[in-house]
Amino acid sequence: MGLFDKNKERDEDLKRRNPNNLPTKFQVIIRMVVGVYLCYLVFKLVKDGALVNTEGVEKIIMIAAVILFAVAGVFFFIRGFKAFRAREYFDPNTDDFSEEGQAAAEAEKEEKAAEERAYAEANGGVKPGTMASFARLTEASRVSDEEQEEAYEMAKEANEEE
Repeated sequence: MGLFDKNKERDEDLKRRNPNNLPTKFQVIIRMVVGVYLCYLVFKLVKDGALVNTEGVEKIIMIAAVILFAVAGVFFFIRGFKAFRAREYFDPNTDDFSEEGQAAAEAEKEEKAAEERAYAEANGGVKPGTMASFARLTEASRVSDEEQEEAYEMAKEANEEE
């Protein structure tokens, strides 16, 4: 098996594991770093007087570079930050896209859905974790005054017998 075959096999595996072609976490972080660095370059160009010390065509080129660097830096940083915050990246170390891993994830998802359906059926169509299920739990935990009096009398009798 040659180098080209290995690379082709690796690329096919990556396409199968990352079908949305998301960047890795490292690539997202590098985008943010590049954005900050480009903004730093703009700051240094303006601070060091690169625009003041140039004339003619050089000044036009410097102004264009400052604008390009500023726009690109902000763009890269914001795009990278949004992807990082939304966790829109591929992590090859934690994502299990093998056939066994996919089957186990699908079975777990089906099992969880079956548990939720069974819970909802047992509780009159109320899904777990909703406000309606919380209201049912708090309603079930309430004890009427008669039941409290009855429990008090039973406990009092039990204490007197001992």
